[in-house]
Amino acid sequence: MMLTVGGSTIAGSPVYAAGEVAKNSPEFNLAVLNAGRWVKEDDVTIIRFRFLLNSISVKSGYSPTRISDMVAKTRDMIRSEYGKEVNLLAFTEEVNRVMLAAPKGTKLEDLLVLLLISIGRS
Repeated sequence: MMLTVGGSTIAGSPVYAAGEVAKNSPEFNLAVLNAGRWVKEDDVTIIRFRFLLNSISVKSGYSPTRISDMVAKTRDMIRSEYGKEVNLLAFTEEVNRVMLAAPKGTKLEDLLVLLLISIGRS
């Protein structure tokens, strides 16, 4: 079984019988990418990613699935363009923090570019 989100792929098979909803949810996929391995469906990072995706969704108007793809792709670009490893959960926390502080009408895409350049050059 392969899992791909935002261009990142994790190979392997789960060691538990996860429900279909949990296995296919954006928060589960991000938790797997964050860990670099399969996680149990009750892993605390799934809950945290769910909260972050919902928070960003309210502010941006995008679905959690779209947000998870955008965040994962931006993190992958930081790695490929700048050679920096960024923890996916920490990066998503930062996206949420910046999104909540941004003026109304600020596009998520603009904030992700800002973070990409800021983290890449730091």
